Amino acid sequence: LLLPSIAFVAAFSICFVSLIIIRDGKNADITYLRRGENEIVSVKVRNDFAFIDLTDGNYSNFSSAWDEAHSMGATELENVVLTHYHRKHAYSLSRLMSSIKVRRITVPYPQNYDEALHLSAIYKAAEEHGVECVIMPDSKYTELIKGIGIEISPREFLGRSKQSVIAFNIDTEKGSFSYVGSSYCESSVGAIVDEKVAIAGSVYFTIGDIG
Repeated sequence: LLLPSIAFVAAFSICFVSLIIIRDGKNADITYLRRGENEIVSVKVRNDFAFIDLTDGNYSNFSSAWDEAHSMGATELENVVLTHYHRKHAYSLSRLMSSIKVRRITVPYPQNYDEALHLSAIYKAAEEHGVECVIMPDSKYTELIKGIGIEISPREFLGRSKQSVIAFNIDTEKGSFSYVGSSYCESSVGAIVDEKVAIAGSVYFTIGDIG
């Protein structure tokens, strides 16, 4: 009789893993969420939540992250930050905005024509749902959530991928958190993150399938 329940738990564990990187009840909880090869970072400040998207743009990744945030008391999202663009982002964000309240979408400055097209579709979806859409420049802090800033490191495209390399830094009152994607170190801009990583209180590297 217990087998179906055990199978369900095992399947859920394979699909969705969370790791708390920083927990500070007075300031922010930063949680790394992984579903297969897709990643989202969730930031909680008191009862406010924001997502930093590292996924392929599939709606199921946003849905899984929202289920986790909702279990922690979230009733809406203050911000959804995209670190890069995928064709699926506009559709997935539109579904997300249709089901829950999203106050702001923050996107990187487009690097090419395809990204500009993706941005246009995202902006249109945000406008239809009455959601603010903010463009953030590389290497400058933009508000992530209530006094906490996020800085996207300079982006570059490697020949084997349509997605740009990803690295970012979150600045909190108690210190900073840096995320560095595995391919970032291969890029010509990889050395740029060295200084941020050196002073960060917490650093998360991804190397292939291992964090």
